[in-house]
Amino acid sequence: DECYDFPPGYNAKDSPPCKINAVLARNCTECHSPSSDESDLDLTRWVKRPNGQMNFIDLDDAGHQRSQKETLELIQDRLQSTNMKKRMPKNHYMNPIDREALFNWTVDTLQDSQNKGFRK
Repeated sequence: DECYDFPPGYNAKDSPPCKINAVLARNCTECHSPSSDESDLDLTRWVKRPNGQMNFIDLDDAGHQRSQKETLELIQDRLQSTNMKKRMPKNHYMNPIDREALFNWTVDTLQDSQNKGFRK
């Protein structure tokens, strides 16, 4: 879960754990990045929000940042959906081990945030 081979200038503080970052890079960031017009969710940066909580840049329909809880619950919903129009990654195969790792990380992260007293 620890990376040692960051490219020059890379800031690891703007990323989720290395293992999860690799899962996202393999499966998600093609569509969920600043260079994609397909989504208001940027899975390339894991940043500290004003409330001290970490989250991806994830804007709702009104252009407001979603809470970590909302973002991670939406990711969970998309990962476990049986509706192929809703399930992510869209139109791509995702290794079940990657899917499970990402889902479990969202669960653990939400639980850790709840234990630390973060809300919305």
